[in-house]
Amino acid sequence: MSDGRVGIGYRVQGVEIERLSTGEYNKIGENVSQVLKSLEIGACVQMMGFYYYDQANLSMKDKNYYEQRFIHSFGERPIQRHEQYLFISFGEEKNKDYTLTNNWFGRGGRVFENTFKDISSYKRKIETIANHFISIVSIGDLSYQRLTEDEVMKVLCQYFNLDFTPDQYTIFKTFTPDKERLILGTDTVNIISMSGQPTNVNNDMDNGYNVSSPQLYALMNELEIPHVLSVTFKPLDTQKAYNKIEFEAKNIARLDFLMSEQHRAKSRDMFEFLNEITTNGNSLLNVSVQCLVWKPSGGMPPSGVPHKQIEDSIQKVMKAYREIGAESYLENLDTTNLFVSNAPCNSYQNFRWLLMDNMVAACYFTTTALLKSDKKGDLLCDRMGNPLLVDFYDTIRFENNNSLTIGVPGSGKSFTMGNLILQRFYRGERQIIIDVGGTYLSIFYAIPPDKCRYYEYDPEKPLRYNPFLVNYDEISGEFRLTEAKMEFLINLIATIWRGNSNLTNAERSILNKFLNQYFDEYNQQKQSTMPCICGFYDFLNTFQQENDGKDVYTKIEKSLNIDELLITLEPFAVGSYQAILNSDNNFDLEQPIASYPLICFDLAKIKANPTLYPVVGMLIIELSCDIIDKYPKVIKRIYIDEAWSMLDGLLGGFIEYMYRTVRKCEGTISIITQGISEIQNSSIGTVVKDLSSTVFILRHTDSNMIDKNVKFFGLNKHAEDLLKSLRKDAADKWREIFVKRADLINVYRVEVPSKIIPLLTSRAEERNKIREMAEGGKYFDYAINRFVEEWEAEYHPEWRFPTERRPKEHEI
Repeated sequence: MSDGRVGIGYRVQGVEIERLSTGEYNKIGENVSQVLKSLEIGACVQMMGFYYYDQANLSMKDKNYYEQRFIHSFGERPIQRHEQYLFISFGEEKNKDYTLTNNWFGRGGRVFENTFKDISSYKRKIETIANHFISIVSIGDLSYQRLTEDEVMKVLCQYFNLDFTPDQYTIFKTFTPDKERLILGTDTVNIISMSGQPTNVNNDMDNGYNVSSPQLYALMNELEIPHVLSVTFKPLDTQKAYNKIEFEAKNIARLDFLMSEQHRAKSRDMFEFLNEITTNGNSLLNVSVQCLVWKPSGGMPPSGVPHKQIEDSIQKVMKAYREIGAESYLENLDTTNLFVSNAPCNSYQNFRWLLMDNMVAACYFTTTALLKSDKKGDLLCDRMGNPLLVDFYDTIRFENNNSLTIGVPGSGKSFTMGNLILQRFYRGERQIIIDVGGTYLSIFYAIPPDKCRYYEYDPEKPLRYNPFLVNYDEISGEFRLTEAKMEFLINLIATIWRGNSNLTNAERSILNKFLNQYFDEYNQQKQSTMPCICGFYDFLNTFQQENDGKDVYTKIEKSLNIDELLITLEPFAVGSYQAILNSDNNFDLEQPIASYPLICFDLAKIKANPTLYPVVGMLIIELSCDIIDKYPKVIKRIYIDEAWSMLDGLLGGFIEYMYRTVRKCEGTISIITQGISEIQNSSIGTVVKDLSSTVFILRHTDSNMIDKNVKFFGLNKHAEDLLKSLRKDAADKWREIFVKRADLINVYRVEVPSKIIPLLTSRAEERNKIREMAEGGKYFDYAINRFVEEWEAEYHPEWRFPTERRPKEHEI
C-alpha cells in the first residue's frame, strides 16, 4: 500500500448457513479470541463479504415442456451470490490513530516520508503474522485459500467498481463526493456504521427462524439486498488504552454530584469493563463494523422486484442492526473517505471504531456462507430462494442412498416427493412407485404414455406373473435357482401360508429342500409347461400321496404341516387366485413394464384383502428387483408410499433384505410415511432407520410430533431448532423441508413453477378437475393452463396470464 503497509488476502471457505451449533460457534470464538489477543501492534485484520445478485441465464434449448417451466421460473430469478475474504495487513508499529483529516484519503493521497524504507522487514513480518492467524482460525470446515497478486487486484477492482463480475483488472468508475453519499460512476453509495454495541454480545444468537447464527447474521446473507459488509480488527496497546479509560472513568466519578443517572451508569460500566480486562487478562482492540449499500444504475434488482430507492436499502440495513440489538449511524460527509478506508487491505485507515476486548471482538468474526450446490442432483432452493442442486445419490460421502420421508397429512409429502420424482424422470433415472390411493396419478397424465405406466391393481384383472420362472440356462435347458430367488420363493410361500408369522428354521430348511427337489425333477423330466406354483403344488401333493406313512414323511410332518401348507397354497395354485402366479411367461410384466422409466402400482383396491395384499406387494417388490437387475448402469429408485402394512412379518424380512442389497446395483429404496409410529411398530423399523442415510422430515405444527421425531432420530438441540423453524408459502407455492444425511443437516426450500403445482396436488377434487379438463389426457397442457389460471385468480390475481387455446383435434 502507498502508506508502506503490506497485506495478504485470503478467500474464505465459510461454513454453510445454519450448520453450526452454539457449541461450535463458541469453539470458533475461543480460537479467534485467542489469536486476536496475541495480534501484534501494527497488524490489522479485515473480514469482507460481497453480497450481490446474479442471474442463472439457463438455456431453453433442447428442453422439454416441464424442464422449460423450471428454467423459466428459476432462470430469470436474481440469485444471491456471496464471496468472503480475509485481509491481514501490517505496517508501522507506532499504532497511529487515523482521523478524517490525517488518513490517506484525508491527505489527498499525499505521502510526506519514505514509507517503503522498512518494506522488507514488513513483508517477513506479515508472513509470520498471517500464517499464525490462519493456523488458529482454520477450524473444521472453515478454511482459507491465499490469493495471488492478480486475485487481490481483481478483488480491489470489484470493490472500487462495485461490480462483481469476474476478471476485472481496472477501476473504471469515477469518485464524486456528495454531502450525503458517494457517487461512484452513476451509482449512489451509502455506508451505515455500527455506532453502539448490543447489550448482549455472544459468539452466536438466534436468527429470525430461532436457529443459532453468527452475531452479525442480519447483516450477512439474510440481508437480501446487494451490500458489502466490512469488519475490521485493530489491536491496541492495551496498557495505554486501559490507562486512558481509567483516567476518563475517574474524572467522571469525581463529578458525581453533578452527574445525571445516565452518566453514573456510564461510569459504572467503564469500571466494570476495566475490571474484566484486569481479571481475564484480555487485550483491547478497535473494531469497525460497516455496511455499504448502493443503488446501481443497471443490473440485477434485489429480491426480484424493480429497483427500490437507495433509502429503502438504508432502512433495511438499519433494521438489520436493530435485529441484533446494535445502534447504527448513516454516514454522510465522510462516506467517500470511509469507502476508500474500507478497501481491501486498507482498513487500517478507518476512523470509525468501537473499543472492546478480544473476547467480545471475536463475536463479530464472520464465518458462514451460502449452501453449496452440488454438480448434479435435484433442483431445490436455500431458505432465501436461491436455486441449487442437491445430490441425493452420492455414493462417495454416504454408505447408501436409501431415504425415509416423514410427513403428516397436509405437510406436503406428495408436493415434495412428486417434485423429486418428476425431476428424476427427466434426468433419465428409472423409478417404481408402490402407492395406495392415486397420490401420483396426475404426474402420469403429464408424461408421454410411452414413457410411463400407471397400474391400478384390480383383482378382476390381476397382474399375470410367474415367480417360478427363475434363471434359465439355454445351454443345458434347465431352470436354475439362485440364492436370491430361493429366498424370494420361500418368503412368498411363507406369506401365503403363514401371513405375518415367521417360519421356524426347520420349516425354512424343509421348504428349501422341497423347492430344490421340485426344480431338479422338473429339469429332469423336461416338461412342456413352465415351472409354476401350480406345478409345485402338484409336486407336494404327489410327495404326500407317495410317502404318507413312511418314515421320511413322518419326520417332516413333525416340523412342517404339509396338509396346512397345501390348503393355503390351493387358492393360488388351482383356486380363485390361480391367475396371479401361474402365467406361462412374464411377458405381461417384465417386457412392457420394464421398458417404462416410470412405473406406479396403486394397491388401493386390494389393501383391505389380508390374503392378496401382501402377496401382490411381494410380487411387485420382486418385479422391481428384476427391473433393477436389467439396468445395472442406471440409477433406479423404489418408493413405498403409505404401504406400511407390507412391512410386517415375512414380507418385511424380504424388504429388509432389499434394503441391505439394493445399493450394490445402483438402486435405492425410499419409504414415505405419515409418522414414526409406523416405523416403530414395524418388525424392521430399526433396519429402515439405520439403513436410510437420508431422512426427510416435513413441516410439523404439533409440538408433540416434533418431540417424537427428535427423540426417534436422536437429534441434538441445533437440529431440533432447525426442525421447528420450517415454513411454507401461504399459497402453497413452496415449502421447507428438513434433510438429514448421516450427520449433515440442512433446511431446503421445495419450490416449483406454478404450472407444475397442479401435478403435485394430493387433493382428490383438484386431481379430478384437471383430468376432467384434460378429457382423459388428450388436452393435458391445456387443462394445466386452465387450472393454473383459476388457481392464480384465487390466490394471486396479479400473476394472471391468458389461457392457451384448446388445441384442435388434428393438432393432438
